[in-house]
Amino acid sequence: MFWIVNTLVCSLVPGFSQAVDFDAGSRKEVLYEKTPVSGEIKVGLMFLNTDQIVNSNTFYARLPKEKLDGKKLCTIISSNDGLYKGELSHSLKASHEGKTVEFKWESIYSEKLKKYDRSEFAILAGIASRCDKAIENFVVVDWTANHSQELNFIINSDKKPRVSIAGKTKQIFECDAIQGNQNVTFNYRCKVPLSAITAESKIYIQQKVKKLNTFTMNEYAFPVSY
Repeated sequence: MFWIVNTLVCSLVPGFSQAVDFDAGSRKEVLYEKTPVSGEIKVGLMFLNTDQIVNSNTFYARLPKEKLDGKKLCTIISSNDGLYKGELSHSLKASHEGKTVEFKWESIYSEKLKKYDRSEFAILAGIASRCDKAIENFVVVDWTANHSQELNFIINSDKKPRVSIAGKTKQIFECDAIQGNQNVTFNYRCKVPLSAITAESKIYIQQKVKKLNTFTMNEYAFPVSY
């Protein structure tokens, strides 16, 4: 799984004073007693904020300046210890285009999730015509309306990954292993400055794998709008 996060904080005023409610019937949640075994590659994108995160039932998404009316924001929220996973969708409007918008997230497991700080969750959010369709582009999200100038891709991978940014030049950002007991859902973090990404950039997650006596590079496209 790949996720993106930030650290150098600057102020970003949200576009709306009232949080957008999630679509009725869209919420799907599971809370495990034991960590499930999974071999899937998981992906996500967030800002990681150095501000103190106040536990709340909302998050913020930085939406692109493109046609959004009638589309959905499709969101997956996972706890870093692998025990919780939630999915929900929000309806987007033309008035959301190019703004940072606050979205509601309310869990049926809210009492049990009180033991977690919001920094112990990660969010993956993307735009699609419907949430059972392919994601068109992922967007950057955060628990607060402040964001930084550094993205951290948070990744679950059985091989050490890296982030490749292809534009006028190609830039490679190596990933570091996440230490401690918060590395179940995600085990690598790659820090990428926002200045390395332009509107023309193409982002890829790469894994070096050995096949027979040669090494090859597995590459996964990660389209991002911001």
